[in-house]
Amino acid sequence: MAFGINGANVTHNLPFSQACENNKGPILDKLANIFSAPGLVLEIGTGTGQHAVHFAGHLPHLTWQPSDHPQNYQLCLPRLKHAGLANLREPRSLDVCQSDWNLPDTVNGVFSANTAHIMSWPEVERMFEGVAGILSPGSAFCLYGPFRYDGQHTSASNLNFDQHL
Repeated sequence: MAFGINGANVTHNLPFSQACENNKGPILDKLANIFSAPGLVLEIGTGTGQHAVHFAGHLPHLTWQPSDHPQNYQLCLPRLKHAGLANLREPRSLDVCQSDWNLPDTVNGVFSANTAHIMSWPEVERMFEGVAGILSPGSAFCLYGPFRYDGQHTSASNLNFDQHL
């Protein structure tokens, strides 16, 4: 949490997701091992920007490229500006259904959290096709969400979330 003059909380007006707050630590533990080499990581579905700021702050060897749906991509902008991290880029508008994602640089990794389960199935397919089109062999696509393995949810919170959806 950041504080301004006289200790006033200056982040209380920023968009916030409790789910991001809850899972950013465990996700960072995994990403630190997967994205260990310097490079550019595209985040699909940046939302509030909490993940972007946390990961960019803890992984300074990476350049973090936030992106989101054209109607939502600016939601994260206040948090990104507040963080002021040199390795955190301005958010990009990204419609995963477009054939050309129009990315100016080589992408060395892709991360997305809690997106696939709120997309339509054709959008999920296009996201995977788009990611496959921008990543070179050996690069990683890290997708986080409320998954099930062998028909079982991986946590009670994922079961609750899935029931909510």
